[in-house]
Amino acid sequence: MTDINLRQHKKNKLRENIIDSSLDMFCRRGFDETTIDDITLSLEISKRTFFRYFPTKEDIVLSIYENLIETAKRNNIQTIHSKNPIHTIKHAFCNLAMQYEKENNFYLKIESLINKTPAIRAKRIEKFVQYGEEIYNSYGFTLKKNAEKVFQKNIMIYFSMGIFESAITTWTTSNGKTNLSKIIDDGFKLIDKKLHTS
Repeated sequence: MTDINLRQHKKNKLRENIIDSSLDMFCRRGFDETTIDDITLSLEISKRTFFRYFPTKEDIVLSIYENLIETAKRNNIQTIHSKNPIHTIKHAFCNLAMQYEKENNFYLKIESLINKTPAIRAKRIEKFVQYGEEIYNSYGFTLKKNAEKVFQKNIMIYFSMGIFESAITTWTTSNGKTNLSKIIDDGFKLIDKKLHTS
C-alpha cells in the first residue's frame, strides 16, 4: 500500500469511527443530549479533527443517507428500464427500501433516532426529494421549463416522497416486520389506480 493510499485508508477509518461512535451515543443518550465534546472525548480526537470530517452533528447522520442513495443509484442503473417516469421513481424508491431491509436493525435504530429529531428528519426528506429529482431527470424525463410540466414533475416527486415516508413510518412502527418494498409498491399502485379512476 502506497503512502497516499495508507493516508486515505486512515482517513476513511477515522471517518467510520466518528460515525459509529456518534450514532451509538445518539441512540443511547439522544441526539440533542450528545455534544461534539462527548464525541471527540470518546474518540480522543480534537474538535478541529472532527470538523475536518463533519461540519455539524446532523451531517454525521445525513452521511448515512448519502451512502444509501449512492448505493441505490448504482442499483437503479442495473434495474430500471421503464419509459414511464412514475414507474421509474417507484423502482428507485424500492431500491432504497432494499438497502433498508438488508441492514434492518441498523436502519431501524437510525429511523427511531430521526423520528425524535425533527431537524434531521427535515434534512433527510430534502435529500430524498433531491434523489427523486435526479432520478426523474437522469432517465430522460427532463421536461420543458413551462409551469404546467414543472408542476406535474413536482407532484410526481412529492407524491413519491409521501409514499416513501409513509412506508418508512409503517415499517419502523412494525419494528421492521412489514415488507418495506411491498408497502412502497402498494402505495404506488394505489396512486396509479386513483389517477386512472378520477
